[in-house]
Amino acid sequence: SLHLVTHLGSCNRGLGFIIGLAIGAMALTCLFAALAWRRWYSKRLKKHFEQSLTIANEEEILLQETRKLTYEWEIPRENLAINRQLGEGAFGAVFGGELLNDCDSGPCPAVAVKTMLKDSTAARKREFLAE
Repeated sequence: SLHLVTHLGSCNRGLGFIIGLAIGAMALTCLFAALAWRRWYSKRLKKHFEQSLTIANEEEILLQETRKLTYEWEIPRENLAINRQLGEGAFGAVFGGELLNDCDSGPCPAVAVKTMLKDSTAARKREFLAE
């Protein structure tokens, strides 16, 4: 009877050791999985941030190019007389008017004045100027 109890005690200790190892292995697996996920997520965030910077840089370059084009083609507002709204274009309202500084040789030339929404992107402004 004493021998049976001693044998059961050693089985319980062996079983406890095996369960402890299994729990430890599961804990390590969870830890490694969490670290791997964190590394993957950090890379993903870094990639997204770099793409955002690239887009922001491209927008800034387009904006600078747009400003250059705007200054080359822009007519001072004091040289225009805007008469009425003709309608809506793809970018904003279109107005009819006259170019005032070119009236010496006859009637002032009729012009169409296209407008653009203030919150337009640099790419959209470039499209506007290309039209």
